[in-house]
Amino acid sequence: MLKQKDLLAITKSQKEKIDEFRHMPKQGIKVKYLGKIFIVKPNVFIPYADSQALVKKWKINKNDTVLDIGTGCGVLAIFAAYSGVKQVIATDINQSAIKNAKINVKLHKFTKKVKVQYSDIFSNIDKNKKFDVIIANLPFRDKKAKDNIEASFWDTDFKAHKKLFKQIKKHLNENGRLYTTQSNYGALSETKKLAREAGFKVKLIGKMVGSKKPLKIFYAYELTKK
Repeated sequence: MLKQKDLLAITKSQKEKIDEFRHMPKQGIKVKYLGKIFIVKPNVFIPYADSQALVKKWKINKNDTVLDIGTGCGVLAIFAAYSGVKQVIATDINQSAIKNAKINVKLHKFTKKVKVQYSDIFSNIDKNKKFDVIIANLPFRDKKAKDNIEASFWDTDFKAHKKLFKQIKKHLNENGRLYTTQSNYGALSETKKLAREAGFKVKLIGKMVGSKKPLKIFYAYELTKK
């Protein structure tokens, strides 16, 4: 567990990143993520190392249907599409992210395979729709977010996580997998507790260790029904 001074340092760093997102050039920036180029527009989360272990270790089969919750600029949905899946639905609560994800879907030529839409977790997903794979790279920390930009870093009262685990079984096929992330500075034990209470087995499939202090460790998990 990180010391309080380290958490304060990480919070300061996150606030600086949020400010960077808000004041990005209007045309956005180009980001290289696992060898592929993505465009990131203002007010949208820039993909970092936190999800790379997940992409490298997840098991997504050719005919799977996939839901990517909190897609941001669309990185994880697009990497799922590169796996040859049948269908990907990518969602976000941030309208800037939705527009941005559509740009990247077009850039990577997946407009027929990846659908981008608004949804607050499962709020805009057909109640009878189920998926083989659900991806949820949610904010790591239970901290108050003032708007959708801050909500890409902080999960106020852990509401997004609670909604996810309350409703996920209705939308996951019997042999489906949930892929999610956490960190050593996030609500790691709380996330695992919610998952187990919801009837999931939690399996660590990968991790990535940062190079700067305070040391950040990002964990990738595969969750399956018990």
